[in-house]
Amino acid sequence: TLFNALTNASTLVEDKLFSPLDTRTRLWTLQGGPRVLLSDTVGFIRDLPPRLVASFHATLEEVTQADLLLHVADASHPQAKEQIHAVETQLQELGCSQKPLLLLNKIDRFRDRAEREILAKGHPDAIPLSARTGEGLEDMESRLGEILLRRLEDVEVEIPLSEGKL
Repeated sequence: TLFNALTNASTLVEDKLFSPLDTRTRLWTLQGGPRVLLSDTVGFIRDLPPRLVASFHATLEEVTQADLLLHVADASHPQAKEQIHAVETQLQELGCSQKPLLLLNKIDRFRDRAEREILAKGHPDAIPLSARTGEGLEDMESRLGEILLRRLEDVEVEIPLSEGKL
């Protein structure tokens, strides 16, 4: 749902394991104009057997090569804290623990605002949002834009006229 909301795609949305199986990548234009490639990969599963982890090697490889990871957690899930920890542990094992930005999705499902605040206090840098209602998406885009713009470098390149194809 979040992928579709951000990229104006209409990819299938299902609440089941291994959906999607293939990584999907679309162009996403952030507020202010920067364009980035956004990829949606299969989710992490706690206590996945090592031989199954091997079958997701390509997905995990994309994670290690990404400039920034959006860790989308279902904030309304009863085991959200445990799920977040499981993903953080796996990212640490992959050497990607400095890349993720935690997104606490589905905040519209909280009946009690106190529950939402407790989860947010445990993750003060996380961005609460709802892909379904759009709440928090502007804040997320703004923060992502700031993060990505800090990573840009001005470079000066001289290309000989004989290399016009470049």
